[in-house]
Amino acid sequence: RAIQAQARRPIESEPSKAPTGDPDAIEADRQARIKVARDECNAKLQVFNALHGVVMIEGRACIVYREINAGTGRHTTRYSTPKDIALRYKPTKVPIVKENANGKVTTEQASLFSIWLEWQERRTYSQLVFKPIPRIVAGDVTLPDGDVLNLYQGLAITPKPGRCELIKAHIQNVWCSGDPALYQYVMDWLARLFQRPQERGHTVLVLRSGEGTGKNTKGKACREDRKK
Repeated sequence: RAIQAQARRPIESEPSKAPTGDPDAIEADRQARIKVARDECNAKLQVFNALHGVVMIEGRACIVYREINAGTGRHTTRYSTPKDIALRYKPTKVPIVKENANGKVTTEQASLFSIWLEWQERRTYSQLVFKPIPRIVAGDVTLPDGDVLNLYQGLAITPKPGRCELIKAHIQNVWCSGDPALYQYVMDWLARLFQRPQERGHTVLVLRSGEGTGKNTKGKACREDRKK
């Protein structure tokens, strides 16, 4: 949407028709037209570059981008081939300035994606990692800067103060059968998932009971909070 908005936005500083007679005025107009075209091209490249990058996966070059799933509202990292991305953005053009031997300046429309592929500032990642970072909440679909793309995008929800006495009572009375020491251990175990996501857990909670007693109540809540 941001790229389409850039494409539709008018060029506010576009000069009038080229003047005649005065060489200085002609040259000033020529430079102004060049600047307008280059500024528009650069603006579109900057927007596209913020949302797309090149990464090698199993020896193959892929285009990586992020989007918000329309069904779940969650951030998702996607990978596509350059050919498919080129097809998707084929209608999106940018102005390219060309100047002949006589100094005549012309502007041609070129494929945004093709120009971006050869752009020196193109976003390129050397590798992918999954490295959870504490206190990170998923933001927009802009890709991060740097040479390495971290696939961890953060928590699906923003933590906020509040009361959760009902679920705590469920854990204490149903999961832990009212055992205070066991309840404290379980609460600490759950807290670590969110407070120190970069640490790998060494234990697993095992819940045993008949069907319909509420074993999955908190588990579902944790999956929804952490899923990203």
